[in-house]
Amino acid sequence: MPAEAYVRKNAADCGQQAGLVRADLVPADLPRVIAMLHSVLWTMDSDDDGWRRYVALMLDAISVDHRRSLPPAAALRFAPAPGSWLMDSDGA
Repeated sequence: MPAEAYVRKNAADCGQQAGLVRADLVPADLPRVIAMLHSVLWTMDSDDDGWRRYVALMLDAISVDHRRSLPPAAALRFAPAPGSWLMDSDGA
């Protein structure tokens, strides 16, 4: 088993065995959750902590615990700004 697959499986299994993560979470969900989190970064300023809200939403989505209050939402930007979180290094 490749190391990446082992880490995903182990993370999901450990969380489930500890009773912290939904029983129906599968290892393939984890890279998709990370991709969803990464995809919202360009919609906020890079020096803003707004990303914490979306991490909290994802943790609540996979958790079996009671829901926690969300951090405040960041101001929404509709287009990437120079120096923002970009998908690639050349700004394209």
